[in-house]
Amino acid sequence: MLMILAVLCFDLVLAQHCSGQCFLLPLNLTVMTQKKIMPKMIFISCLAILIAGCGNSVEVDKCVARGVEYFKEMGSYPNLTSAPDAGRKAEDVARERCGRTVTAF
Repeated sequence: MLMILAVLCFDLVLAQHCSGQCFLLPLNLTVMTQKKIMPKMIFISCLAILIAGCGNSVEVDKCVARGVEYFKEMGSYPNLTSAPDAGRKAEDVARERCGRTVTAF
């Protein structure tokens, strides 16, 4: 789906530089068609980005749970005792680390 969006967006941009019609891609969009399609394309692109971003939250939550468990085993729960995160909540540190990579713990 993202590939189709990329092709459509590329064709719209390319069509603007080809005086309203683009002969390089099969869509042959006119300027009038672009004005009707562009708002829809922006909406679809934003929606696709939101959907792609939502899929990662389950993995982040699992990673945070592993991180909290790790800190409990180390005896640093609920507040961490060693540097550089001494005094911070274990869950906050786990969420921060898992936000960077879900394989942190």
